[in-house]
Amino acid sequence: MEGEYIWTICEKISGTAMLVLADSVEEQPVDTLRFRVKVPEPEFMLAPKYGSSSRSPIGIVGFWNAYQDAPDVEIVGYDVLVMPPDQDPVEIHNTGIRFNSDIMHQITRAAPGYAYDFYNIAWKIGCDPKVRLSSREWRIEIKVK
Repeated sequence: MEGEYIWTICEKISGTAMLVLADSVEEQPVDTLRFRVKVPEPEFMLAPKYGSSSRSPIGIVGFWNAYQDAPDVEIVGYDVLVMPPDQDPVEIHNTGIRFNSDIMHQITRAAPGYAYDFYNIAWKIGCDPKVRLSSREWRIEIKVK
């Protein structure tokens, strides 16, 4: 299309993107513009059960608040530290979005005083094979009603 560009950025080994401007002969570019590419970190949240009125989460999802046409965020894995009151903490690694059976077991035991720390969220975007590690972590505490 004349006057429009579609960009697909897939980081293979570098953090740069090049825009090659050419006339009708692609082998003879008019100019090449280089850009440094920095992928911002997405937002993360607990994923509710789809089609359910239940508030119990089934995993963690990533999403873009500020970018409408951004590629989907793929959650590769994350760590959960479960802290039951008056017991030793339990650390569990999870692969993918959905909670594994160990995490689900700990969630079903949730009671006032329990705390859950989610951290080391590993994620990828679009066709980029690079796995990024989030610097964010958050705690969920079960309070007494």
